[in-house]
Amino acid sequence: MKRIIAILMCAGMLMSALAVTGVAESAAEQKLSVYASFYPMYDFASKIGGDKVTVTNMVPSGMEPHDWEPTATDIVGLENADVFVYNGAGMEHWVEDVLAALSNKDLIAVEASSGIDLLAGHKHGDGHHHESFTEADVQDRTLADFAGDWQSIYPYMLDGTLDEAVALAAEGGEMTFEEMAAYYKRGFETDINRLVIEGDSITFHTDEGETTAPYAYDGFVFLDYADLGAQSALYRFKATDAVDGAPKYLLFADHNHEAGPAEHFHLNFSEDGTITTEQTLEKFATYFPASATGAQIAEAMAEHSSPEEEEEEEDHHHGEYDPHVWLSPVNAKAEMERIKNALSQADPDNAAYYEANYAVYAAELDALNQEFRDALTPLANKDIVVAHQAFGYLCAEYGLNQVAIEGLSPDSEPDPARVAEIIEFGKEHAVRVIFFEELVSPKVAQTIADAIGAETDVLSPVEGLSDEQIAAGGDYFSVMRQNLEALVAALK
Repeated sequence: MKRIIAILMCAGMLMSALAVTGVAESAAEQKLSVYASFYPMYDFASKIGGDKVTVTNMVPSGMEPHDWEPTATDIVGLENADVFVYNGAGMEHWVEDVLAALSNKDLIAVEASSGIDLLAGHKHGDGHHHESFTEADVQDRTLADFAGDWQSIYPYMLDGTLDEAVALAAEGGEMTFEEMAAYYKRGFETDINRLVIEGDSITFHTDEGETTAPYAYDGFVFLDYADLGAQSALYRFKATDAVDGAPKYLLFADHNHEAGPAEHFHLNFSEDGTITTEQTLEKFATYFPASATGAQIAEAMAEHSSPEEEEEEEDHHHGEYDPHVWLSPVNAKAEMERIKNALSQADPDNAAYYEANYAVYAAELDALNQEFRDALTPLANKDIVVAHQAFGYLCAEYGLNQVAIEGLSPDSEPDPARVAEIIEFGKEHAVRVIFFEELVSPKVAQTIADAIGAETDVLSPVEGLSDEQIAAGGDYFSVMRQNLEALVAALK
């Protein structure tokens, strides 16, 4: 908000400077000046407006539009524009502030998605918010940080005590409650139901009895889930005496990378002291103080599964709705019609021209819709795994199931638990392709594809075209047909 205000102030000064240098166009040269908030709006307005309009795409070629904001020059352009076309539904978080500050009261602003039934947006993740850190930030710790009497939470997972927390973790994700419960049961499973850590010794309690062994700190393992936007510090302790039944290496992780007493922790075992990110996602035996009741543990887990204030911002101001309406050709047709009406309002003398152009492209959208329907309806497989939760309207239109690695913003990053969900889903459903998009990094998609033996491919949200695509004559229709080819190849 502060940045937008500063831009508006700069734009005001720039307008004052330009006011004395402007030269009026001749009537013969005048066309409607149309500003479009990003590529689909630009393409639709250009097709309907034809040679009667000059359309400016506010977002530069190749730039991801979700977190883009207008410059002072853009604001000046809007002050001189006749029509402003934007998608709405929360896509352009800056629009309300900018429109309210403009002095151009003749500007016709059209929210192209108005009147379209919007889909609710969803967030993914386990609710944890952990600050990023590097290996240099990790502090050494002693066994004293983990001292105490600890109980495994695995029995509470088995008896249903943690069901509410599991339901919260599954909410808004692609795993059902049953799938999430199965995932946690595998992760929490352990035969060590109690740990007593005192001094330099650890006593392991199982149903078969107890074993005590001495341990010494042996450094930490720093796991950088670089492609996932997360890090973890696991504190390694090595048995100083070989005791039958006692693990050689223990690795503690309590979401901290600084010294201090643990509130709970995850425990992994190793014969050589090493561990991989994949192993931490598959097994994470978890311990809480022995004094904690099942209800208290369930409450603590539920808090971890609830969205925090920071996460409420991570979808870049999209709010409660999915804004990607244009990815359904049916919705694109409705958006084109609203744009046609706005151009006709601004330039009634050429209304018939705009109507004729709309008729041409409405027919092509009808044909595109039928192409999608004919190609996708017969396919038995309906599950697509995508990097960015942008394809809800396309999937709803053609009966597909979108499994998104992350939420509505393509540059938000999933946590390891979400990645584990997707890997589990991909293996169970024999997913052959993980989709990513051109304007963001494919690293996370590639990581998941590698884990399940799948390929990666582009599925474009048509949010922007590259210079190469534009030079080759690409547009909404060509990219959507490329999307259809990719979908059919992945699902057949």
